[in-house]
Amino acid sequence: MVEMDVAGIALDAASRSPIVLLRDPSGRRQVPIWIDQAQAQNILAGLNGEKPPRPLSHDLMVSLMEAGGLILERVIVHAIEDNTFRAVLKLSHADGTSSELDARPSDAIALALRTDSPIWMLEEVVADASIPVDAEADEEEKEDFRRFLDRTSPAELIRHLRHAQPEPPGPAGEAGEASGEGDAPPHRTTMDPPPVPPEAGPAAAARRPFGDGRPVSLFTLGTMRALESPEAMAAVLEAALAAGINHVETAPAYGPAERFLGQALAALSQRDPGARAALVLTSKLLPGVDPSTGKEQLRGCLERLGVERLDNLAVHGLNREEHRAWALEGEGAELLAWAVGEGLVGQVGFSSHGSTDLIEAALANGRFRFCSLHLHLLDPERLPLARAALAEGLGVMAISPADKGGRLYDPPDALVADCAPFAPLELAYRWLLAQGISTLTLGAAQPADLGWARRLAAAGGPLDAAEQGALARLEAAGRQRLGEERCGQCRACLPCPSEVPIPSLLRLRNLAVGHGMEAFASERYSLIGRAGHWWEEQNASACARCGACLPRCPHSLGIPDLLADTHQRLAGPPRRRLWG
Repeated sequence: MVEMDVAGIALDAASRSPIVLLRDPSGRRQVPIWIDQAQAQNILAGLNGEKPPRPLSHDLMVSLMEAGGLILERVIVHAIEDNTFRAVLKLSHADGTSSELDARPSDAIALALRTDSPIWMLEEVVADASIPVDAEADEEEKEDFRRFLDRTSPAELIRHLRHAQPEPPGPAGEAGEASGEGDAPPHRTTMDPPPVPPEAGPAAAARRPFGDGRPVSLFTLGTMRALESPEAMAAVLEAALAAGINHVETAPAYGPAERFLGQALAALSQRDPGARAALVLTSKLLPGVDPSTGKEQLRGCLERLGVERLDNLAVHGLNREEHRAWALEGEGAELLAWAVGEGLVGQVGFSSHGSTDLIEAALANGRFRFCSLHLHLLDPERLPLARAALAEGLGVMAISPADKGGRLYDPPDALVADCAPFAPLELAYRWLLAQGISTLTLGAAQPADLGWARRLAAAGGPLDAAEQGALARLEAAGRQRLGEERCGQCRACLPCPSEVPIPSLLRLRNLAVGHGMEAFASERYSLIGRAGHWWEEQNASACARCGACLPRCPHSLGIPDLLADTHQRLAGPPRRRLWG
């Protein structure tokens, strides 16, 4: 997690509506959160240390907390769902216990400022929602906002906000733009599956081996998005059961997901003990902790879920060599061995956003019994690793094929045409299942998101002639549009002296030019250098045109020119002017 501070309040350039800016420790990234005028005034009062004659609502809340012996340890902004940032208050009680309360980020920030409490944000959220900044310009714009407040009466502010509400930004999923705190749902153009025949329910659901653990369904319910409320989690869990899903994946890093899931599991145990007993549970711990802290974190997982044992425990983000060393040779190895030895965990595995070489080294150790990898129809680089793992009896889970595989729930027209008569997401799911991948994760925010999982609950067989034909047309269409500039992803160009991840960048160009996926490719490109160890660190602008890659390319591609074109196509302006 990243400790943020409040950089100030600014105005959205288009709507003149206020934005609170959270700044990371480097000062180079800020996360903008759209708020209303009353929230802006409350945050400004806390930021400036103002003591009004009569307490504002947040001053009153602080007084009530003090009277009740509550201490605000920290604020955690943990997710962006449906155009809305999600936050929790971490509270300490007088009896030594602690608890978490859901809160709007604006309220949480106002309280943190009044109690000198830290504001934390998950690195994934910072990476997804942050923008590069120009500190001098930002200070000028904050002064503009203060002057705007000084010269505007309350009545004028009300009229202003009524007539100038911001359009909600695009859906902020894994790599979306910063979202507001409003309730407006994201714009979705989901290609819904056809009606489900009666036999496509749980009785028809297939199961596949998963390492040394219990077999799992072809689809896994990921709980990172059903964070609206415990009721929302319960509704999604019920829909997953109806779709034949028996594998549920969660993590402490998913905010209140474990707690909400634990409540849903407890209710399910009372209503249908058999259905509850059939569920396979996976949770994750971030690498790098000492054994004592890790043991405490694992016990916290079990307590929140209301279970004595996890079927599977994964290292969450084995992305760098130090993570691999921690898990297999260092303190993490001790922690994982203890968890299995104490019977708290059935088997251990890992998820990774790291390099192919790193993942190969982790799998070769033999300690892990399952892995979660980026395996996508339009990014098959790690498929050989998955096949090798499956051949060794490991479980393999594909990470979010719908979202990270290209936001296929909202496909561009060109991709829809390329995949016809199948929906792009349907074809991507079927392609992965036909490769023998154990299970595909699906982060459902609402029951309707599980339509394809229910439709394809038993569709694990080989591709039929129609599917093979659609895949051939998809590839042919991409090749035709790209022509001789298509990167074949052979990786012969590496290593680059400037450490430019050439194949990864040209893959994004392939998607943009070959299948009309400019929006997705630009979204992913914008994460480079801004997501820590979760994403690449160098974009195409780092190419020094040294020419080292040119003689290695078997297709004689003009790689430096293609990298320059990639940057021109996909890079946003040096600084997005979200306010003015």
